[in-house]
Amino acid sequence: MLFIHPMWDSENQRLGMKECHPLAYQLHGIGELIGFLGLLTLFCMVAWIVVAKQSWWLLAIPFGVGIVSEVLVLGSGAIVRRRGFKYDSGTCEASWDQDGKRVVYRKR
Repeated sequence: MLFIHPMWDSENQRLGMKECHPLAYQLHGIGELIGFLGLLTLFCMVAWIVVAKQSWWLLAIPFGVGIVSEVLVLGSGAIVRRRGFKYDSGTCEASWDQDGKRVVYRKR
């Protein structure tokens, strides 16, 4: 999605990922923030290019930021998938493997 990433399905999914792997959760948040900043940079660069008659190559900057954002968000998903993280939207349960046991997170 490059700049904007989908919201969490529920609070249980978000908190479940945070419990499963806090570093992956932080990477996901940083990736979302960087993506938003990249989107703002895209709008600013387009305006700068139009007003100052600059080169269109300046658009590489926001798209580079968007790619970094995407890598962080996808990387955080890969980290939690290695732990077997799954989210069931029907039951609003997040689950993962920890110390050979299946941990289920559900908070209502």
